[in-house]
Amino acid sequence: MIEAGVRDFSPELLARSLHYRNSSGAAFEAPVWHVAAHLFSHQTHHRDQVTILLSQLGQDVGVTDLILASFMPELDA
Repeated sequence: MIEAGVRDFSPELLARSLHYRNSSGAAFEAPVWHVAAHLFSHQTHHRDQVTILLSQLGQDVGVTDLILASFMPELDA
């Protein structure tokens, strides 16, 4: 779903400013590329949190190393 939303981002769009307010009402401005980078970084943060919690509960979360899982599956042990 996120991929479909950003697939057609152009360099011009990424360079534009985005004006927004946080949940407290404070106004901010940032380039679209910065907000998009934050979105991807933040979702990784939460994915890591879930993985840690599941591991602490004794659940096997499988391979989380992108290189092993996607590009070198023969090395996945």
